[in-house]
Amino acid sequence: EVDQARRNALVGKLVGVLHRRSYKHYASRDFSRAVEDLTAVLALGGAPVEEVAKALVNRGVTHGQQGEPERAIADYTAVLALSLVPPAQQAWAYTGIADERARAGRWSEATASLDAGLNIGRSARPTYLPPPFEFVGILFSLGLSRDDRRSRATELVNLYSTAGALNTLGEALVAHIGTLFRAGAPWPSADNLEQWADAWEHAASEMPDFRLSMRLLRTGVDFVKAGGEQSGVLLSLTSAEREIMRQALGLDQAES
Repeated sequence: EVDQARRNALVGKLVGVLHRRSYKHYASRDFSRAVEDLTAVLALGGAPVEEVAKALVNRGVTHGQQGEPERAIADYTAVLALSLVPPAQQAWAYTGIADERARAGRWSEATASLDAGLNIGRSARPTYLPPPFEFVGILFSLGLSRDDRRSRATELVNLYSTAGALNTLGEALVAHIGTLFRAGAPWPSADNLEQWADAWEHAASEMPDFRLSMRLLRTGVDFVKAGGEQSGVLLSLTSAEREIMRQALGLDQAES
C-alpha cells in the first residue's frame, strides 16, 4: 500500500509537469511538442480519470489548431466514452466537437453539440458552462451574409438563453473582439465589424440580460474600427465595464 501510494504521488507530479509543459508549448504554438506531452500523460498508467480527460480535451484542441479535425473529434469522443468523467470535461468535449463541426460547415450538428455540452454542464456541481471562445471566432470567419449572420447569432442567443448561459456567450464575444484587436493590423474591415455587431444586437434585442454584453461588444467594435486610436470610445462605459474591456483588449498589459 505504501509503494502504491508513492507511485500514485509520483504519477500525480509527473502529470502536473507534463500538463504545464504542454501549455507552454501550446502558447508558443509548438503544437507538435504539446501533443507529445499530452500523449505522454495518456500513456501513464494510473492517472486519475479527470487528468486523462483533461489531456484528451487539450490534445483535441491542439489537433484542431493543427488542422486535423478527425484526430480532434476522436479525442473529444474518447472523453465521452470514459467512465466517471467529470461533467465539466464532458461539456468541454462537446464544445470541442461543436468547434470542428462549425469549422467544417456542419452547422446543425455544431449547435446540437453545443446544446449537449450545455445540458451536461448544467448537471455539474457546481454548474460549469464553458464559453464558446473558438466557436465564436469560427462564426466570425465564415464570411456569411448579413442575414445569415443575424440568423445564426439569433440561434445561439436563444440556445444560451434557454440554458441560462447568456453570460458565457457574452464572455466569448468580448474575448473575441479583444483577440481581433491584439492580433494587430490589418484589422477586419469596418463593414465586417459593423455587420458582426449588428447581428448580435439584432439577436439580443429582446434579451435584457444580454445588454451588458452588447454594450461591451459595441464598444469593442468601435474601438477596433478606430484602430485603437480613439481611447475616448471606452469612456462610454462605467469604470467597472471599462476595466473588463481594457483587459479583453490587452491594454493593461501593453501599458505595464
